[in-house]
Amino acid sequence: MKKFLYILIALAALVSCEKRHSDFDLTGECDVLSIQLDEQYAGTVDKKAKTIVVAIPETYDERAMTITAMELSSGATANRKTGDRLNMTTPQLLRVSNGDVYLDYTLSVKHDEARILSFVINGQYMGVINQTAHTISVQVPAGSSLSSLTPTITTTDGATLTPASGVAQDFTTPVDYTVSYNTASLTYTVTVTEMSAPHALYVGLAATQQQLLIEEQTACMWLLSNVEKAAYASFADIRSGLVDLSQCRVIWWHLHKDGGIDGKGQFENNAMEAIASTDALRTYYQGGGSFLLTRYATYLPAYLGEADCVPNNCWG
Repeated sequence: MKKFLYILIALAALVSCEKRHSDFDLTGECDVLSIQLDEQYAGTVDKKAKTIVVAIPETYDERAMTITAMELSSGATANRKTGDRLNMTTPQLLRVSNGDVYLDYTLSVKHDEARILSFVINGQYMGVINQTAHTISVQVPAGSSLSSLTPTITTTDGATLTPASGVAQDFTTPVDYTVSYNTASLTYTVTVTEMSAPHALYVGLAATQQQLLIEEQTACMWLLSNVEKAAYASFADIRSGLVDLSQCRVIWWHLHKDGGIDGKGQFENNAMEAIASTDALRTYYQGGGSFLLTRYATYLPAYLGEADCVPNNCWG
């Protein structure tokens, strides 16, 4: 009798459970079909990423924007409604519900942006970009012809550029480049000069600046941006005598390697170009020049005869 009673109770619980589950409505769709802020700025909906991005002018005040139109899936509702004012300085949560299902979207704004991000002459000589003054300065070796140089230029996403990247220009006088995207527009003045005898030099294993690792490239660009008459050269350039070091007061080498360099053997395997240039570097040092050596470049003095051993810890 007890066994029979247990079976009845179990069947009743199962029926009750099935009934509760059947009350859930999981068929509703929760799509944002369209949304508009301040009557004129439409959102771009990414259903996969669950994001909505509203493009606004470059200097637009986003602190109090109003939802002026919104269309959702049939039967859906949202935690925001037409007429709501939002502070869009930070992304906002838009939760769309339909029956017993919901989806969360991230609603944000993106100001129109038009900037030049990099400027490289003839695939070798990187420009120093001043984003405040909207100027770009590029140094090329002495004797270079400035009348026909080809820049490779990258810009912020979607922007157009005039003149275009990859088109040769006469840089005997400064050249203006205008970058535009929707309501944003900037004009940069590019000046190319010949550098004969740098006062400061960033040296690297790579043939060109853009081939440096990002940490090394950042250090190099800091020097070029902050020290007058600074330039980049490879160790091969120094070894070959292509760089006039007569006016150079300091050579900076920052050597980075993912995973580190532990010991003399690893340094020799990773810095063969530098070691091969020690004769030229020693002559420069003995003539009164100085070095700034950072990270794993601190192994170098041992090869210049200025230290009896190499560091046992170059971390950090």
